[in-house]
Amino acid sequence: GVTARRVRVLAGHERDRQELEQFKLDSIATTRVRAFLEREFERNPELTRAELAHRLRMHQADLDRQLGYEPTKSGERQRRIGIPAASRLVLALGRAPRELDGC
Repeated sequence: GVTARRVRVLAGHERDRQELEQFKLDSIATTRVRAFLEREFERNPELTRAELAHRLRMHQADLDRQLGYEPTKSGERQRRIGIPAASRLVLALGRAPRELDGC
């Protein structure tokens, strides 16, 4: 059988795993992405959300919903965006994903 000590060790490992899961960063706040975009728009006045959507091969309305500019079809605003989607967005701007905090 399994000793009591081994059970305590395994339970401790599981607690550690659960605690680390809290810090897993698989998405970031859309407010952070929008702030990054606004700085890019100021830096390059010819860049628009429509142009960015075009670069991402998506409709602007979908981009606006994904970033929380407009409510989703359910009426709520998106508050988080997945790291892969945020990375694609930053790359479409010609920037490195590491330039967006949390990406």
